[in-house]
Amino acid sequence: MTLTRYVGAAVCARLADEGARVAILLLALDRTGDEALGGLLIAALMVPHVVAAPITGALADAARRRRLLYFLAFLGYAAALLGGAASIGHATPLAAALLIVAGCCAPLLIGGLSSLLGDLAPTRLERAFGLDVMSYSLAGIAGPALAAVLADLAGASWSVAALAALVVAGAVLVASLPLPAASESAPPAPSVTSRPTS
Repeated sequence: MTLTRYVGAAVCARLADEGARVAILLLALDRTGDEALGGLLIAALMVPHVVAAPITGALADAARRRRLLYFLAFLGYAAALLGGAASIGHATPLAAALLIVAGCCAPLLIGGLSSLLGDLAPTRLERAFGLDVMSYSLAGIAGPALAAVLADLAGASWSVAALAALVVAGAVLVASLPLPAASESAPPAPSVTSRPTS
């Protein structure tokens, strides 16, 4: 059950993160018609994935209440994504700032989750990492498609809202994971900054 909940959280979070760049671009085009602005907003969301990862990883390594940290990071990502989307076409600097905040939370939705597997499935690591890699592959293919289909059916704003709801569902699943206190943890799995490749 633990591994099932982990995979559910990973798929929800990574689907949303992969789809967000498409939904934000479509929303910017819908509201402003400005391709350059859409590219700028995508950069605001994506650049912190790399730049903030070492700091986020250090915070995760130092945190004693990791379940709470991950839960708050998931909710922070969802709230910042929604706020940034709502600001597009009305307050561009605010939209960019909120998307930067979402991007700073993102490493815990990506490699950060992978780093928990050593504690969650210490006797089944090969299977756990196999499922983890599958979640990346699934999200990379289905996330952008999901965002585009939802935008076509209901509008880009609803696409972003649905992706944020996926992250909230992931937060609930993360909150249910039996993570020990940091001092009781097994040796760490790959760093929060890493992303497995298939």
